[in-house]
Amino acid sequence: PPVVDAASILSSGERRRADLGHYSGAMFHYGKEWYWGVDRLYHLENRLIELGACHGDGEVLSARPPIVNGPHRDDASITLEIYPSVRSPYTALSFDVAVELARTTGVRLAVRPVLPMVMRGVPVTRTKG
Repeated sequence: PPVVDAASILSSGERRRADLGHYSGAMFHYGKEWYWGVDRLYHLENRLIELGACHGDGEVLSARPPIVNGPHRDDASITLEIYPSVRSPYTALSFDVAVELARTTGVRLAVRPVLPMVMRGVPVTRTKG
């Protein structure tokens, strides 16, 4: 078997990712769009279908799993803790969803705000920052 130089393969991948303008691994890149991990493949698949790249029957292979609210409600014995950061785009996407989830399921909601990563001294790569 051929000898694999893992260090150069990693270095090449890191350069490619930097050239494409991203700072994190485990990403899919297609058509100047980033797809954050395998759980987001359905977005890429839908994009490819929109572009006419589907050569089969047109059925989605990796459809987004449905979100099903079950019939059970909690008596506030379970606590959902969320740690929102005011500057985080993830908070903007998830906060109202978490509040609604707690409301509809009856779990107790504990909101524990955190400072943005940089204000907490978390190092941020130059590419991201």
